[in-house]
Amino acid sequence: MPEPNDEFTAQLRQVLNHLYDYAYLQNHRFGEWLSATPPTGSSRSQLVRQAIIDAIEQLHPGTATSPRSAEARSYQILVQRYVEAQSPGVVSAELGITERQLYRDQKAAVAALASILWQSLPRESTEDSAQENDLATSFAQGANPLESEVNRIQHAGARETLSFCDLVGEAIEVAQNLGESRGVPIDCSPAQQAIMIDTNRTLVRQALFQIVGDVFSCHHLAEVRFDMTSDASDACLELSVSALAGHERDTAAFVITHIETTRQILRPMEGRVAILPNDTDAIIELRLPLNHPTLLVIEDNQDAIQLVRRYLADQPYRIVGADSGEVGLTLAYEVDPAVILIDLMIPDRDGWELLQMLRADTEAPNAPVVVCSVLPQESLALALGASAYLRKPFTRQDLLDVLAAVSAAPRQQ
Repeated sequence: MPEPNDEFTAQLRQVLNHLYDYAYLQNHRFGEWLSATPPTGSSRSQLVRQAIIDAIEQLHPGTATSPRSAEARSYQILVQRYVEAQSPGVVSAELGITERQLYRDQKAAVAALASILWQSLPRESTEDSAQENDLATSFAQGANPLESEVNRIQHAGARETLSFCDLVGEAIEVAQNLGESRGVPIDCSPAQQAIMIDTNRTLVRQALFQIVGDVFSCHHLAEVRFDMTSDASDACLELSVSALAGHERDTAAFVITHIETTRQILRPMEGRVAILPNDTDAIIELRLPLNHPTLLVIEDNQDAIQLVRRYLADQPYRIVGADSGEVGLTLAYEVDPAVILIDLMIPDRDGWELLQMLRADTEAPNAPVVVCSVLPQESLALALGASAYLRKPFTRQDLLDVLAAVSAAPRQQ
């Protein structure tokens, strides 16, 4: 059974923090994972709540297990934090652990709960059925079938941090098998260092295999060479295709006319493919964005989070939003943020408390914290450990300047 994807776990975390909020659960997409239609007499909110409570009970370790065991603690954390809706301070005191330890254990407990729920999912979820219906409709209306398929896979699959070299290595193995059968030598120039990308595994593999398949559709190959490099923004593969003497022009023309499929596969991932000018070989250049640093925005105003997304749409950041202090503190330990942007005026745990907890915990992410508020408290924020202060309302340039400053500064030890 595969592990739950990032989207599923993130949505579970959201509904756990609103387990008794009827309107929130009723309209949340998490219910679509569990069932297309709630049982007779039940609402979607009841379905979601009961499914989660039942899954928590499946994690009960039994009376034979020591109450001090990790399994017992995970179960107690889930029950007390979410079913009984107790505060972190009360739960940590009850269990005899610090709040920092509670958040670490809570992360593991939620992951275990996600696995239980994932394994119980219906074979065909509402999301899958909706995608299939949309796909059939788009085909009937004459839409591009490949574009529809690519969008479906991009929507269904979570982005992962992956080794670009490993993915290209799989394509090279395919090329070597094809080359051996055709008598075409394959040359490879390995990258000088690890190259990580933040992307959809399935689509990258499809794009790479598509290129290899297209290249070996040529009839007059002399040699194929793979070169992997990277620059400040992209992972890059150069695929040099040498043709037998007298067939260079035909081979180049064939390659040029067959890269459009790969281009469509890469488009949702902001990937690019092009033919580089060359006198002899046909050189295909494939580019994919490198793994983007994560900016964690802890802000209870969704409009403010969306503003940050708009301001940084063309910047190399992955934006993760948290609409409460509780969720933000949990995510701080989970998403390995490069920068944390914290609003001060948050209802459940304010920004001051979050800042102090992150700075006091030696196991907290060593990321610069930018305090963001309408309050004129820059001196206090810096004194309590913030790396920078951003006064609301801020412009796009204000945000870019402060991110550039904290990213360039040495990390605190």
